[in-house]
Amino acid sequence: MSERMRGRRGHPCKIWIACVVAGLAASAIPRAVAADPAPKSTAGADGPESSESAVEPQADPVLPSLPGVVVTAPRLPEDGMTTPLSTSEVTLSPRIRARTLDAAELLENTPGTAAVRNGALTGIAQQRGLFGDRVRVLVDDMTITPACANHMDPPLHYAAPGSVEAMRSVAGVTPVSLGGDSIAGTIVVDSAPPRFAEGDELRITAEGTSRFVGSQNSFGLNGVFGLADRRFSAAYTGSWQTANDLRFPGGRVQASEFDVQHHGLLLATQQDWGQLALDLGGSLTDEAGTPALRMDIARDESRRIGLRFHRELGFGALEARLYWHDIDHRMDNFSLRELAPGAMPMESPAESRDLGYRLALSIPLSERHELRVGSELHASRFDSEIRNLANGQLQTGIPDGRRNRLGSFVEWERRWNDHWQTLVGVRNDTVWSDTDDVSQSFRPMNPMMAAAIAADREAFNTRGRGRTEINWDASALLRFEPREGQRYELGVARKVRSPSLLERYQWTPLAASAGMADGWLYFGNIDLEPETAYQVALAGHWIGQRAELHVAPFYTWVHDYIQGSPEPGRVDPATGFSVLRYRNFDNVQLYGVDASGSWQLHDRARVRGFASYVRGRNRSSDDDLYRVMPLHGTLDLDVTWRDFTATTGLEWAIQQDQTSSFNDEPNTPGYALWNLALAWKPHRRLHLLAGLDNVLDKRFAPHTNGLNSVLESDLEVGERIPGAGRFFHASLTIAY
Repeated sequence: MSERMRGRRGHPCKIWIACVVAGLAASAIPRAVAADPAPKSTAGADGPESSESAVEPQADPVLPSLPGVVVTAPRLPEDGMTTPLSTSEVTLSPRIRARTLDAAELLENTPGTAAVRNGALTGIAQQRGLFGDRVRVLVDDMTITPACANHMDPPLHYAAPGSVEAMRSVAGVTPVSLGGDSIAGTIVVDSAPPRFAEGDELRITAEGTSRFVGSQNSFGLNGVFGLADRRFSAAYTGSWQTANDLRFPGGRVQASEFDVQHHGLLLATQQDWGQLALDLGGSLTDEAGTPALRMDIARDESRRIGLRFHRELGFGALEARLYWHDIDHRMDNFSLRELAPGAMPMESPAESRDLGYRLALSIPLSERHELRVGSELHASRFDSEIRNLANGQLQTGIPDGRRNRLGSFVEWERRWNDHWQTLVGVRNDTVWSDTDDVSQSFRPMNPMMAAAIAADREAFNTRGRGRTEINWDASALLRFEPREGQRYELGVARKVRSPSLLERYQWTPLAASAGMADGWLYFGNIDLEPETAYQVALAGHWIGQRAELHVAPFYTWVHDYIQGSPEPGRVDPATGFSVLRYRNFDNVQLYGVDASGSWQLHDRARVRGFASYVRGRNRSSDDDLYRVMPLHGTLDLDVTWRDFTATTGLEWAIQQDQTSSFNDEPNTPGYALWNLALAWKPHRRLHLLAGLDNVLDKRFAPHTNGLNSVLESDLEVGERIPGAGRFFHASLTIAY
């Protein structure tokens, strides 16, 4: 057995160590609760400078609410079991926003989540070891299909960090009202809702933020301006950000710069018949590097328009959402990097169109019963091509791909007594997918390559490509609250995801892999079956007078897991590696634990942190899953004095040696980073913040970062893209 294979078997007891430590800490907290019942948690309140949120933090009646203090443990939900205990509220404080370059980076401080990165703006959400299309991401209730077949523009690309009002991650067992066509969980991103004046006077609000992030010498501006009276509201949000190449100890990551802007307009009215809102907006990304991929974003434009309606009825509440989202995307291999010797200048334009609606009706049947029913539609159109600019040849990518999903759900929540509560639900999603014929294909000089592409085109065009799948999801949650400050939850679920257009209709081998970026060529498979996941999850949440702890172990088994495997007789002519065709695998298992908590050391000092561990195994191939984040977490200390809040903390991860042999995935060393920040709020309308991250200038690389593919970079080709070296960041916010 090779040294590499022996290394992959290491650390068999990590999950047990984490559980034992969490259990020992938990054993002390219930005693404190029993002796002195605590108020509800202050989780997620990162200082008085935090923006208004949908869920306000609760004040501690004994200890004053401390400016700038964050508790990362999820608070005990007050909105029923549609927010399971596995839900993590993402911290959105100015301290976090000041150093954040894209919305996906916000997930890196959240238990059970991570960001898979191939470039600065390419953060693909990962939940408990599963990422990409397996995670449902809702941006203002919109399902967004990336226009890039390599997911350079994942859904979170279209959420401006400065405009996010609330963000939460529901990992694992998910209520059917939030699920559908996913097996990992759901990430919900919400912008600010309409805000109206309390009286007839005109209410004017304005806020501006400027910031600098030294990791990429990035400058950014965010602005909000609103007008409202009692009946009408109008608000504009905008942001602009530019950045140079990422700096790390030892040089720069070439082809990692970017320029991006977001704009949004929200118009709303509230009348006796309900509240109606119209939202308009778009984004523009220019020359954004993706060094782990073979091309970079040359230009990406998006546009959106949507309507939202809410009305309180005599028997319940009605919510309706209608939206349209449109993306024009172009990538190339020459704008931000030098061509490899013998390589041709290539570009690939693509279009993605999403149209959808959601209807949800909540019906309180009694004080203890509530029924929720709903329907939703997501209609997606995707079209792409590849252009060889040296000889003018064109090749169809996915020819007018169509993927439509019509879903419906019913969910019943009951509080049986003061201690027991249940939520059960079932949903159906019918998915239709199809494409047109391939109209154009490359004609290489190599006769064998030309013949293979021609044969792929003929085989694709002569097949019946339309597919219809009728999928069923079900979930059940049981919650027990023996006393105030303690909650326990058991969840089970069956979840189904149909193949994506790329997995099903990539008709000839290409490097496009929905963000896998593993260097292999992938081939679609029209005959793929949907993935089915069976999940069991536990969660415990304890709140004491000065302490809070959340522990959530989980187990997931996936049947018909979709992964590439070698296609007999096909090799990549450039590398000699086998070509991979997407196939179903019968037995994939993931298990782990998420833990988070805080401890009030003093009236003005609090320790907080989280740890997450997941192990993913493909039992069918006896291999580990690809790009799974190892055991990692944070540990921070917040100290307040008058108008100042100082934060010092560690961001850490252990070595990841449980890697995918099939994908030839290299191990990643562990690391621990020391970060500092100081916030000053001399006035409620003024906030200043400065920080120094990676104080010791340590070279490190998160395991979910991709491998460098740029020749002229200060990194070797195939080396994992590192994180930033020591850098300074600062922000100034003025509100009116």
